[in-house]
Amino acid sequence: MVLKNNVDFTQKLHQITAHRASRDEIAALVLLDLKLLKATFEFATDFSNKNHFKGYWVLELVLMQNIELIIPYLDIFCNNLKNISVDKALRPAAKICMTVAYNLKINKKHKNIIIESCFDWLISDVKVATKAYSIRALFEFGKQHPWIYPELQAIIEQNFATESNAYKAVAKEVMTKISKSLK
Repeated sequence: MVLKNNVDFTQKLHQITAHRASRDEIAALVLLDLKLLKATFEFATDFSNKNHFKGYWVLELVLMQNIELIIPYLDIFCNNLKNISVDKALRPAAKICMTVAYNLKINKKHKNIIIESCFDWLISDVKVATKAYSIRALFEFGKQHPWIYPELQAIIEQNFATESNAYKAVAKEVMTKISKSLK
């Protein structure tokens, strides 16, 4: 599929459905023409656009292929984390945060924004996948910042009884890893 310009691409972003094939098609376009990555970040962070979450769907798929592609866009990504309020955008954003935590060395400013966002999501009424990715991201950042583990453990313990089985599974896994790392 050949796109004539960014307007065509933006129309494609608006037309994406939740079906994986639909999202994969647009992600493939971005990977073939990395100039479209900027337009995808702009689309995702235009919170006046009711479909902005579709940009996060595409970013997730693109960045899972190559997380280093986020580096020039870390400012726009991190500075907009606090503005995300739609669950359909939160889950992929949290997954991107987790992937950044595990795979990139980022500056203190970006790291602090991601850590703060992950903690905020853990204590907010968001879906379990967002919380699970946040827990894993915080665990990874905790390897460099020991203050994170006690905070993370306290939140997990406080919420454990009322959370879903999926949350409990991730929480148990991470709590075990934290315990082993503290020995």
